[in-house]
Formats: sequence, C-alpha cells, structure tokens
Amino acid sequence: MTTSKPAVLFQGKEFGDFVIAKLDIPNAHRHISPAFTYCSSAFANYDATVASYRKTTLTALQQVEDNIAALRILEQEAQQQKDATASVQESL
Repeated sequence: MTTSKPAVLFQGKEFGDFVIAKLDIPNAHRHISPAFTYCSSAFANYDATVASYRKTTLTALQQVEDNIAALRILEQEAQQQKDATASVQESL
C-alpha cells in the first residue's frame, strides 16, 4: 500500500509573495484588515494569557521558595531547642 503526500504548492515566504502579487495593492488593506485585526487581537489575548500564566507560576515558585526557607529556619530553631533541653538535662 502506498501513501501519497499532498502536493506542496508554496513554502514559507512564497505564499505571502503569491498573495501580495494577486492582491490589488491599493485595496489590499480592504481585503486583509478584518483578518489582520482578528489575528492581532488573538495574538494580544495569547500574549496576555501567557503573561498571566508566567506571573502565576513565578508567584507559586516564590511561595515554595519562601516556605522552604521558613522550614529551614524552623529546623534550626528546633535543633537549638533540642540542644538547650539536652544541656539543661545534663546540668540537673
């Protein structure tokens, strides 16, 4: 069984060149403006979503780091209390 690939008519920049060549340049803005506006809006929404996700992620990581630091401090305090208790018990 053989599989056939779809024919590639344009690659990369070639498609854009083809479209520009086919459009009436003075009226090009009339044809692409709604699509461009929609794409710009979609990209802006995507960028805002990514920024919000990044901020949320960084906040969560900062909270984890803060709690690890607090845990380390509490461990040191617990060890100091344990040492002080042991010292008092030895002196009795």
